[in-house]
Amino acid sequence: MKIKKDDKIANIIKEYPHLVDVLINYNPHFKLLKNPILRRTVAKLATVEKAAQVAGVSLRGLLKVLNEAVGYEMTLKELMTVPEFKRGPEEMPEEIKSVKQEDIVRLDVRDMLRRGEEPFGRIMDAVKDLRDNQVFLLDVLFEPGPLYDVMEKKGFASYTERVSEEHYRVYFYRNARTQEFGSREQVEWEKRKRIEGNRVILNVKGLEPPQPMELILTTLQELKEGEELVVEHERTPVFLLPRLEERGFKYEIQKEVQGEVIIIIKKNR
Repeated sequence: MKIKKDDKIANIIKEYPHLVDVLINYNPHFKLLKNPILRRTVAKLATVEKAAQVAGVSLRGLLKVLNEAVGYEMTLKELMTVPEFKRGPEEMPEEIKSVKQEDIVRLDVRDMLRRGEEPFGRIMDAVKDLRDNQVFLLDVLFEPGPLYDVMEKKGFASYTERVSEEHYRVYFYRNARTQEFGSREQVEWEKRKRIEGNRVILNVKGLEPPQPMELILTTLQELKEGEELVVEHERTPVFLLPRLEERGFKYEIQKEVQGEVIIIIKKNR
């Protein structure tokens, strides 16, 4: 088996359990994988590419080491075709330096992560009420690789500070480039919706977590009186369902087969 950049960390360590130690020996950041709670949450979302980005290591180097550990030797041509990521700014951007302290909205989800809870819904709740002049500051145990993509699609750039081994401060702020990018992505996401009578049908198949949850929660906020949301998914969104109940929605899983799940979501009356 050849390990590729888009493979999920959870899948490869399930197939090859010894890769946990290989990852930890390659970079101490990966010792978080020893925590079974974090392994169930973060590793399910993160690809090899995202893991390299979060750990600040070479994607080419990481793929080479992982493949060697499972008996596959990558050729030089294969290695050279692997794209290397570009990290965010090394110095705190002026958009953050100049913001007033009272305009920094802060959320600390470290305890939630330690308990094995999914903080994405809490994060989205905080972000949706942000004013244009505000900065969102998130305290986490590790760099939240998948969240960077979600926030960029919403028009936010990011800057990350490493405070200690299990404490990162991630600032999300608006600038012209990301707001333009976010507008384009919003148009693409709108193409996933269609209206049939009082039903808003949303197809989230093929999206990388946590994008399906983010798009579902956003669409629910826009539902009109009497409308219901029909979600076409490829798996049961176990982290989403408790969030629906918290927000006053009821749901029914109408179809649940391999690769196809249909969920009907309505407001509680």
